[in-house]
Amino acid sequence: MSAKVVLKDFLSQAPIDKLKATLSGHLPVSCITMDAKITSLQPGYHFLFFSLASPESNLNSDGYESLYSPKPNNPFSFKRRIWLHGVLRFHRPLHLFQTSECHELIQEESVKSPSITKEVEACLPKSSFLTKPTSEKQTKHVYIRRKIYDSQHQLCIEEDRTLAYLNRQELAIPKTLRSKSIPQHSWVFTPTPIMVFRYSALMFNAHMIHWNATYATKSENYPNLVLPGPLLVTSMLEYFRSVYPQMSKNMKRFEFRLLSPAFVNQPLRICISETGNLWIDRFTTDLDPPSLIARGRVYT
Repeated sequence: MSAKVVLKDFLSQAPIDKLKATLSGHLPVSCITMDAKITSLQPGYHFLFFSLASPESNLNSDGYESLYSPKPNNPFSFKRRIWLHGVLRFHRPLHLFQTSECHELIQEESVKSPSITKEVEACLPKSSFLTKPTSEKQTKHVYIRRKIYDSQHQLCIEEDRTLAYLNRQELAIPKTLRSKSIPQHSWVFTPTPIMVFRYSALMFNAHMIHWNATYATKSENYPNLVLPGPLLVTSMLEYFRSVYPQMSKNMKRFEFRLLSPAFVNQPLRICISETGNLWIDRFTTDLDPPSLIARGRVYT
């Protein structure tokens, strides 16, 4: 499967102000106040724009866009979708108050391994697995490559993201991952259902695991509402900018990997090491080291 789509959007200040309101009270105050005079999108702000605006009839049964699903998807047969990893590349400033274009290339690939790949398995709640696999034993990856141009058709931002779709659920126990780095800077916050709902609304994201607690817990066996991947990425980038504002201005690339789901009402800790590595882990006061949720790396 391969598809191309062009998404146009006017880059206004309003979604950015709403993002700041969403993050207020969760991230440091400097994250909310440091952009009083910005004229271009900061790293991660492009997630607020260039969303598909499909009618409800074009969404899958879990509320997600069918365009980003393996084909054929009628009826939608996959049990779970997971955002695995991605790369953001920043070529030049993407200025506000202009109409910009995002060109997407969507490609699908089957993963024919007899067992679920380790990176996918680590993202799943162990309570979600059943003792019997379903008839379809493949995992499928959907690759989305995005190129964002300004009104002069200059390439400003590139984004690659990989989604995994599972069509079987077996009994397995994911391994707990821990960071080997020591945080030089850290910040603890507890995401709330309102925070997740607001961010999902900004992205026009109707995926039900982010706003429908009954669906998330009963249909996909998660313990609570799940944080969207872009919210985790944005939180890492915003915290990095608050700690290293000058270095952030020279950011050329950001690579990230989502390792485990994060849930509302669960304390999270954003960390930055002295070598520039970022990660999010589950904050705990226990003696056991906190388990990793996501990790990233900034390149300048």
